[in-house]
Amino acid sequence: MKKLLILSLFLLTAGGYIFALQGQDDVVSTAYAVIVEPIEITEEQEMHFGYMVKPAVEEIVTLGNNGIASGASKHLGDEQQGIFKVSGEEDQEVTLTLPADGVVSLSGGPGPAMDVSSFTSDIGPRFSLLAGEATINVGARLKVAAGQLAGDYSGDYTVLVSY
Repeated sequence: MKKLLILSLFLLTAGGYIFALQGQDDVVSTAYAVIVEPIEITEEQEMHFGYMVKPAVEEIVTLGNNGIASGASKHLGDEQQGIFKVSGEEDQEVTLTLPADGVVSLSGGPGPAMDVSSFTSDIGPRFSLLAGEATINVGARLKVAAGQLAGDYSGDYTVLVSY
């Protein structure tokens, strides 16, 4: 009887162990990482709204991302869009961020600062780096006050690119 009891306990214990082993499972998986080239942006050409005669009334000069300016009644030319070169990982998707309205102005001349707004690009807010690079043409609008004093005005703006 004692042997039967010991045998029964052994079978119950072993059976529970076998049952516990069958109630589990595992899998071995693989983790990956890909290191990409860093993204870089360089200015190839400064933005220039051109030369214009002091206006009698407020004017908005629109500089297209193609380098063509409009809106100034007496525009004397020499305008050019900002041009930037982006390089990085081939075929990687990039996000472009241009300045918001109310952030950039041209100052340093004898008159009041002039607001720059409505920045545009020819490439859109998301693009891919075909062959690892892209060119971005940037334009904007310049608000010139009535009677704006003659002089040289300038201001910085930031073009941000990120993966």
